[in-house]
Amino acid sequence: MAGYPDDNIQVYELYNVKVQIAARTHPALLRAQQALLQLWHDPSNQHVDFSTPVSYFDCLRIRTPGDASFTIGPHIDGGSAERWEDPAFRIVFRRILEGGAGWKSYDPFDVSWCMNAKQDLYNAS
Repeated sequence: MAGYPDDNIQVYELYNVKVQIAARTHPALLRAQQALLQLWHDPSNQHVDFSTPVSYFDCLRIRTPGDASFTIGPHIDGGSAERWEDPAFRIVFRRILEGGAGWKSYDPFDVSWCMNAKQDLYNAS
């Protein structure tokens, strides 16, 4: 099994292994994902497909409590900084950020404002 660091594997590179694929494609999970996708809507009619679940494949990380031999330094996960720096993405949260009672009209499932947002300002991994 591939992983790192070599002397004390804590990150296991388990991408697309049989058990992950079986879990991510289980009919019950797909039904749940499809039901949740129906919460989203696009009032701007930009033809967003909400019928197909998408899975994100990641590795598995198991750290021993108190272990300091393999740590990840301060970092920002991709997309998190861009959500606040990109003017188009800030529009998504404008009703919340403007203060007052505007937050009551915030619709977290409206994707129309996300369509023009730049989600990768730095072309980083």
